Amino acid sequence: MPKILGDRYVLLKQIAAGGMSSGVWEAIDSQDPNSKRVAVKLLEADKDLRRLNSLSFETEIEAYSRLNHKHVLRIFDHGTTADSQRYIVMEWMPVDLERYRDDRPDRFSDTGTRSQLRLPSQC
Repeated sequence: MPKILGDRYVLLKQIAAGGMSSGVWEAIDSQDPNSKRVAVKLLEADKDLRRLNSLSFETEIEAYSRLNHKHVLRIFDHGTTADSQRYIVMEWMPVDLERYRDDRPDRFSDTGTRSQLRLPSQC
């Protein structure tokens, strides 16, 4: 059975993890007439980390909600689960996450990222 946050957001699959969050999930807004896709970022579940990161999380919500730019995802909602885990609901943007993985074999190989960089002496 899928996890539902705030009686509204149905979590489909985890798409990212790390940082101060326990994960970012692809989800559906069940109250939207078109079942709009959204991204849901959950704050780390560990109680000590939760206390430490709560202020950072609040700051992030406040900062992002004030931004209005085509390169910044909009925040639609935020809340707290029944077990006191904080979350942010953001605009969904499909992206090829494989492109950003740190453990890709070509990430820092001579044929990967480094070969695409040009030093000033090469210009």
